[in-house]
Formats: sequence, C-alpha cells, structure tokens
Amino acid sequence: MSRTGFDHATYSGDVVTVPLDVEAVTRFAAVRGIGADVVVLAAHVAVLSRYSVRADVAITLRDTECVIVIDLADGPDFDELVGRVRSTVAGSRVAVVGHPDVDLLLTGPDRAGVRGRIAHRHAGHLARAVLAAVSDSKARVADLPLLTDAEHDQVTRVFAHGPQPTWSDATIHALVGEQALLRPDAIALERGDERITYADLDTRSRRMAMRLVDHGVRHGDLVGLCLPRSPDMVVAMLGIVRAGGAYVPLDPTHPPGRVAHLLADARPAIVVTSAETQKVLPGTGFDLLHVESSQACPEVPLPEVSPRDLAYVIFTSGSTGKPKGVLVEHRGVANLMRAVRAPYDFGPHTRILQFAAATFDASVLEIFPPLSVGGTVVFAAAGDAAAGLELLDFLRAKRINSVHLPPSLLAELPEHDLPGLTHLYTGAETCGADVAVRWSRGRRFVHCYGPTETSVLATLTTTVRENTAPPIGTPLPGVEVLVLDRNRQPVPVGVIGEIHIGGAGVARGYLHNEALTAERFQPHPLTGNASEPMYRTGDLGRWSPDGELEFVGRADGQVKIRGHRVEPGEVEAVLAAMPGVRSCAVVSKEDGSTARLVGFVVLDGNTTVERVRADIERRLPAYLVPSDIIALATLPTTVHHKVDRAALRSWTSTGRPAHLPYSPASPGAEATLAEIWAEVLGVTPVGRHDSFIDLGGTSLQAVRVAARLAQRSGARVPVAALLGGAALTDVVAAITEQPATPVAASPAAEMTVSPGQRRIWFVSQFEPMASVAYNEPAAVWVMGSLDTTALTHALNDVVARHPSLRTTFVLRSGELQASIADQITIPVPVVDVPDREAAMREARLVAGTAFDLATGPLLRASVFRVGAHEHLVTLVFHHLVCDGLSVDVVDQDLAEAYAARLQGKQMHGHVEPGMNAYLAWHATRSKSEVDNETAEWLATLAGAPTVVDLPTARPRPPRITYRGGKRSRPLPPHVWHAAEELAKANRVTPYVVHLAAFGLTLSGLTGSGDLVIGSSAAGRPTPDTERTVGFFANTMVLRLDVNPARSVPDYIAGTARMAADALDHQYVPFERLVAGLVTGRDASRPPLVQAFFAFHGRQRARAAFTGTSVTPVLIDRGAAKLEFVVEVEENAAGAAVSAEFASDLFDTPTIDGWLDQYADRLARLTENPAGHVADLIRD
Repeated sequence: MSRTGFDHATYSGDVVTVPLDVEAVTRFAAVRGIGADVVVLAAHVAVLSRYSVRADVAITLRDTECVIVIDLADGPDFDELVGRVRSTVAGSRVAVVGHPDVDLLLTGPDRAGVRGRIAHRHAGHLARAVLAAVSDSKARVADLPLLTDAEHDQVTRVFAHGPQPTWSDATIHALVGEQALLRPDAIALERGDERITYADLDTRSRRMAMRLVDHGVRHGDLVGLCLPRSPDMVVAMLGIVRAGGAYVPLDPTHPPGRVAHLLADARPAIVVTSAETQKVLPGTGFDLLHVESSQACPEVPLPEVSPRDLAYVIFTSGSTGKPKGVLVEHRGVANLMRAVRAPYDFGPHTRILQFAAATFDASVLEIFPPLSVGGTVVFAAAGDAAAGLELLDFLRAKRINSVHLPPSLLAELPEHDLPGLTHLYTGAETCGADVAVRWSRGRRFVHCYGPTETSVLATLTTTVRENTAPPIGTPLPGVEVLVLDRNRQPVPVGVIGEIHIGGAGVARGYLHNEALTAERFQPHPLTGNASEPMYRTGDLGRWSPDGELEFVGRADGQVKIRGHRVEPGEVEAVLAAMPGVRSCAVVSKEDGSTARLVGFVVLDGNTTVERVRADIERRLPAYLVPSDIIALATLPTTVHHKVDRAALRSWTSTGRPAHLPYSPASPGAEATLAEIWAEVLGVTPVGRHDSFIDLGGTSLQAVRVAARLAQRSGARVPVAALLGGAALTDVVAAITEQPATPVAASPAAEMTVSPGQRRIWFVSQFEPMASVAYNEPAAVWVMGSLDTTALTHALNDVVARHPSLRTTFVLRSGELQASIADQITIPVPVVDVPDREAAMREARLVAGTAFDLATGPLLRASVFRVGAHEHLVTLVFHHLVCDGLSVDVVDQDLAEAYAARLQGKQMHGHVEPGMNAYLAWHATRSKSEVDNETAEWLATLAGAPTVVDLPTARPRPPRITYRGGKRSRPLPPHVWHAAEELAKANRVTPYVVHLAAFGLTLSGLTGSGDLVIGSSAAGRPTPDTERTVGFFANTMVLRLDVNPARSVPDYIAGTARMAADALDHQYVPFERLVAGLVTGRDASRPPLVQAFFAFHGRQRARAAFTGTSVTPVLIDRGAAKLEFVVEVEENAAGAAVSAEFASDLFDTPTIDGWLDQYADRLARLTENPAGHVADLIRD
C-alpha cells in the first residue's frame, strides 16, 4: 500500500499529457519569478496530499534520486506551498518526479505529463488543481477542487446513498406488535422446552410496561436491564420501550465493579433484574424490579412513544478510560428492521440463534428484525452453546437456519455438517477471504458493517471472492455514506479516506458527553445542515470502482477484540488508577481471530502482577482484561519521549507466568491437553493445576483447543469448561470421549516412496558427502538434572510411535522401496567431555558421518556431558525420513515421553500412520493433472537463466563435492519488526518481504535481475499429515524479477504473486523442470537451483525435558546440498539469518559479508517502501 492508499500494480509505460492552461501558468510563474515547472510540481504535491491520509508528501527527484518530503500539516494556501516547493528543490534539475503511484514528467517549460497506474485520473485532477490554484493562489490547498462533476456525483450521490426507503418512521414495539395480530400462535421465542407465542409476547411485554409505569418510570427515562440471554430478557426490552423508557443493558457476567460504574453513569430510574442476577448489582441506590413478578400489575395507561424517542443506551469502549453510552432512537432501529429483511431473507421461516450479549448491539440485529416478520428467536440454555463444537451441535439440534457470528469465531470453528444452516451473517471486525469462502458455500452469506452509533448496521454485501477479503458493501436503505479526506472533502474512487455515516440510523449522541457528541456527530459536510448530522467513524475505507465500500483500518488506536470495540486507553486508565502502578501501557497484538490485549506495567514494589490482574478482573469484563500483564522496569520510549507502542507490540514472551506454581501434567489425557494448551497459548510448560484463563487464554483460543483435541483424539471438551477458570486436571474430567477409529501401527512391510525421497536417495548414491549433505542435526544444550536412562527409553518410545524413524531404503528389481521395521532400538551413548568446545566438536563429527540408507537406522543420538547439570543432546536424522516440521513433532513427543519415563510410565498415544496417507494422496493425482501443472510452470520459467552465477572465492571443481559449512548472523530487532510492518502495509506475508530481500542480495552479487532460485514448502496436502514424521518438504522453483526500474511496492507485489503461484505448483516434479529447462548438464553445479531461500519465521520454543531448560544450537555437519542456502528465523534468542554454503567455492569471510548484505538489503527495503529497486541494490 502506498502513502496515497492506492493498491500498487505494474506501471504502464504510457505518458498521459496534462491539459494545462499554459498562458495562465506562465503568467502566474512570471509574476513570482519562478519557472512554470515549480508551479506544476506544487500542484502535483497538492493533489498527492489530497489522495493521502497523511499530512506530508514524499517524492523523488529522479535526476538526483533525492527524496524530499513536503509537510502540509498546517494547511497552507497555494502560494505558501509554492514557496516550500521552490526552496526545497532550489538548484535541482526537475525533469522527472517519482512517486509509487504516479510519476510527473516536466517535458518543457509549459508541458507536463504523468505516467503510472493512476495516470489518467491524476492528469485530470492535476489540471483542475492548477487552474484553480493560479486563479486564486490564496485558496487553501485543502480546498482546491479535484473531482470532476461526474466523479463528485458518483461518490456523493450514486455510491453514497442506499435505496430510498418505502416505509415511514416507526417504533420497535409497533413493528413487533404487528405480528401478534398477523401470527398470534406462531412461536416468537424459544429456549429449551419454553416457547412463547407472539400473542404471549405481546401480553407479557404490555404487562411489564404497565408495571414499570406503576413503579414510576416516565417517558424518556433510562431503565437498567440486568438479565441473561433468555425470553425474559426480550420481554423486558419490549416492556421498557413500550413504557416510554430506553433500556440500558448490563451483563450479569461482568464484574460487579464494572456494572456499578455503568449504573453510576447511566443513573437509571429502575433496574429490571432477577433473583439470580441481582447479586452483581450494587446493594443500594437503585430501585429493582424482578422480572419474575411482572405478571401481576394494575391496568395503567401507557404513553405515546415517538420514533425519535430513545430505544436503548449501549456502552462502548472509550479512549479516556470511561465507556461511552450511545443514545439510539427508535427510528434508527426501525429502519434497520425493515432494511435487512430482503438481504437477510428474514421471514416467518427464520429460526435465528440469539448469540450476542445484550451489551453488544449485534443482539439488536438478532432479536428485533426477525420478530418484525414472524420469525423465531432461539436461545441456548446456559452452557449449551458456548462457542466451540457444542455451538455447532446446538445449531444442528435446534434446526437453526440463520446465525450471526463474528469472523474471528468463524475462523476457529472447524468444518461441520450443517445442512439446515442456510443463512450466515458476519461483521463487527475484519473478515478474511478464507473465512468468507469457506462459510459461504451452499448458503446465503452476508458481510455487514456499522458502528453502534449508526444503529448497528450501515452497509452490507453478499460479495465473496477467492483470495480477497469481502468488501463491507453498499449503504442500507435510508443510509448515506461518504468517504472524506482529512479536510472533510470527498475523495476519488480508490482513494482512502475516513468513513462518515448519515441518515436514519445515526444515533442522538453520547450520554452526558456533549463535547464528544459535537466532535463525532458533525453537521453534514456537504450541506452544513446540523439537523442532518453525519457520524465520523474513525474507520478508513475507500470506494471500489463497482461502488462497494472496502474497509482499510482505523485512523486511531481503537481495535476489535473478539468482535468488541475496544479502546486500549480505557484499560490503561483502569490500570493507572490501581495502587502500586507507577505507569502502564496497553497494546493489541496480532489481528483478526488471534487479536488480544497485552498490558505492560511499571510497579512501585508494593504490589505484584497477580494483584494487578485480580484487581482488573474485578473491574472490567473479560474482553477488556489483557491476556497477559507484564511487569517492566521502565516503559520503552521513542526519541520524542512518548511510549514506544511499536516496541511493546513486538514484545514476545513464551514463558509461563512466574507467580503460578507448576506441577507436571500426568501422562495420558492431561499430557495431551497440556500439549495442546502450550501450542495454542504459546506458553510452556503447562501444568496440571494451571487454569486456561490464568495462562492468558481467550474464548477464541478455547475454540482452537477444542478443535485440536477433537481432531487429535476424538475427545470433546466444552469451551465453557476452559473459560470457567478450572484447572487443567478438572477440565480433563469434563472431556467426553467420542467414537473414534484408532489408527493401527504400520506393519513391517515395504512400500513405495515419494518423488522427493527418490531424488534424495539418487543424489546420496554418488559419494558419502552427498549423503551427509542430507543429514539433519538437531541439538540442544540442556541445563539441569538430565536422566539419560529415561532419555534413552523416551527416544525409543518416540521411534515406536513414528514408522518413518524405523524406515530404510533398498533397491529391488530396479525399484526403490521403503522398508519399515516392526521394532528397532536406538542407542544413546553418553560421552564425557571437558568443555563445551569439545562437545561441539564431537557433535559435528556425529552430524558429519554418513548413514547406510539400506541398513539404517536413519536416526542417531548422542549425549555429550560437560558436567552433572550441563549436557549437549544431539539427534541426527537423514532427510529421507524427517523434514523441518517433523523435527518439531519429534521435539514435542520426546519431551512428553521423557516426562512419562521419569514417572516410570510409557508415553500415551497411538502409532502414527507414517507416510501412507501422503503416498495415497500422490497416487490420486492423475497424469493429466501433473502434466498440466508442469506445463504451466515450465511456461513461467521459460527463458530464465538456469544458473545463478555467484562470484566464487576459489576455482570451481569439475564435479560437485558437497563439502560445505554453516555461518549465522543476528538480524537487528528493529529491522525484523520493520519487515513485519512492511509486509502488513503491502498485504503480503513476511516471507515475501524476506524473499524480496534475498532477490536483491543475489542481484547485487550476480549483476542479474532475472533469477531462478529454490525455496521450501511444507508439502503436507492433507490434515492427517500435519503431525506425521517423514519427508514431505518440497523444493519450489521461483523466478524473481529484480528489475531496477520497478518501484518497491511493485517489486514486493510481483514477488508475492510469484510465491503464491509457486505454492500452487509445488508438487510439480523437480526432475521434469530440470529436463524441460536445463540443456547440457554441468557436473560442477547443481541442476537448475544453486541458490535456495527458506523462511521459518517466529519459531516455537524447543520443548524442555522436565526439570531442565534447553537452548537450541546450530551444528555444522561440514556438507552442503547446494551452493548457497539462506535460512531466516526468529527464536527466543532473537532473529537470525544463517547460510549453508559450498566450501569449495566460498570462504567464511565471503559468506559473512553476504549475510551482512542480506541484512542491509532488508533494512533498505523497509526504509524505502515507496522507492525503486535501483535505490536498494546500489552499493
């Protein structure tokens, strides 16, 4: 994404002439003693500033490659801007002015042109801006007209307005009451065996209204509502609005302190509650009306209620620390009730789940629109439908056909057979493309958007596209949406601005907060009419060419946590008010379904983190409580002495909270569940007395735990059991076993091999060093008491679980076969060594010894003992039986098995299926499918050079010797995190950014911009291979286009496309690519791929043996598969880049220099996100 907000694409080389009024420009310039080119350049800067959400504009003077930044934050007029441009470019020759979206070409004193992806649009805007500026140079830059009349009409009339409503204003209860006349016996509300008809609902809500009036509720009063999700809650809602009041929902599951705070702000006339939920309310200060007693009441007249009366007040998070009460009128909800009928397909057939809490305005959408058309609102009994597999079971059992769920929950729910669920609605947070595609299959899928301040919804769409997040749609009937720049002027199609919403749904404002109301609810920006206010959402968006609104992000610090709008400042204010907290900061980490809050505190020594956590849990609802609270000596600050929130967001912590006592999980179900918790939460170790909540677990992570447990063992755990604060051992007691088919152990037999295994075996036959190149060492320093006997038994328990570790490879009748032994024993010799250096030397010898692939075993282990509490544990696998992901599986299993052996037990679990499923999948691929994929990828690679000619430090031997070495260098943390931010800004993965940096490095070393390289893919096409040990990894062949003329965003986008296409073709046989591309094989080089890149990202911490701590260590086996292999990862020690290299060709100083160049190119990439590739590869 560029600074203007346009998506980047490949530039067109065509130059579009700017239609200038030459005479007017020349006259204007002459009066000021400047060139016409300065005038045009100033207008160009003015237009770019209007495209941007930023207040400054960065451009590049191509003649000197000088980047200049011009600040317009103070709102200058055009004369002032001309002066700034003149002084900035003084003495510079200005012929071509570069920008990521559009270049300006000043081809003469009075001629200008533009080129780039937005050239045609920009030429028109620039011409209009120049004409207006020279006509009135005292006009503010922000007021210069840009849009043509047609463009202005498109974004302010055609796109901005929903259909004209065909209905008049109404009240909520009037629309629901119509169904009591039309369908008196139809079921309105259902909970378990309880069913309430429309006639019953009308009678009960009327009686509730009369009782409220009898208790003194008057027209316009606020009435607290503290009830669980139930039919009684809806009866109370309707009773309150029929009495002329507005309900204020209070969640009985929230801490009493939070409820008391909201009551103090709302000051309701009375609170409707029950005997059960009354306990969370303050003991005094409020009149209470129990819903159970609402049946008996005197006949009293009810007031007339107007559509402009208040219907409810819902509190949302506030940046000052105080929640904001949003005042919503009947007319907004009544408009919603009619507007969503058609797109949601609501009718008498509708059976919708009431899922959201009443304090979340999605509940309004779930309740009132269906009740206005005769549908049935279904409630779950407590604990029946939390948020995991039990929710899906409930949907099926209760024949729910419509449900509104947040995208973050949908992302975690597994595929399920739900034939009756024909309508699914989502919103409240960003929805990913995969979620939309997966959940839209076979049903109506609606993606909606709208803040609480606009009566729940403002826009919606049914558009779903592969690989593209769904837009947020078009305005509802009666709703107006404008996208405005920072000066409240409409922006063109495709340009980012702030979303403003007007029309029937706009709320009245904020309770007891006139200043904030005036700030966010402003007079109509186009008409100035204060009676037609528009709500400034703080959300950034843009119009697509087809008129749908696309959500881009927030203009402030507000975030969405599990569908709830959260201001981190509100949580900070609560933390700051706590005794013993000297300073604090709260940030959100990750996005979408994994988004969570993390609090950082500086304590005065008189309190502890656990006290702070207990205190905040008493004050705030669960979604506002940080998942983790971390104590620091000081908060990091920027050069401007402000809290460095970027540094806090990058903070990583995988250790268990220090204040929690630890007891190891027992073997069996406890160990299995503990392992899953550790995977999902990123916390190790997990003990049997740990609470999921205490470890920072969220509801979405609980859903993930339930799904993994069901997939792995067939067991079902209720999400509510995880979120209830119970210890792991108690959660295990709540697990129910489901029927599952056990996987039998693979017999001692021979089977075929994969194409990748066949290739490695063939290469390994040349000489011992070729085989050693495929040895995969995994070593850790173990500090603490290590029971080597238990370790030996544990390793063999792991070998028994995974058939690949018992596999050898033999050639029979010219066909390579994999032979699996029923049982083998791996010895684990313990060798005493004098120091760490000696241990490393011995480990290198072990790692550099070739395996006999026919006799095996293809795994060896050694322990080098430096002292009683210091050991180097070394495992060496042959790549034929183990890849990188497999090492992680072995690592986790070995820790589990060791813990079991310490207790005199054996690791619980079945024998894994080995590679049978993978080989079966390969067998299902038709020849035509493989042929087509191969032909496509050969076409992509056609014409590319098949050699990456790196400069060698030594003469190239006539044949590959496979001798090699390894080097590693740390990556600066700020560069690593900057790369992550660059990836987010360009909507690509960090892998793409690092791959792009690798391309820049190779281009600089070789002088070539067309590069063919290798990269890795997991190669696990089916879910049942994810926990399987074996060789699955694929070599993808990529073609990188490192053209110096490309812009950085274009280069990144092209690299992303190449990576995505390569993944789609990762199963193309490597040998067929070699055969189709390489002519005249050179024995001195690996065919086709000599340079290779692997990105491992943030690595899971290695599993520790019980009672010890472990630190991974890099072992150089003295061999190399290819000439130059670069690997990038981040672990507990920080980010690092390492290289495996052919030592016959390169020496270590050369490789160290190349790794430094990689770090430099990565840094340049992040520092020049809007520059050109030429800027990055120049020394």
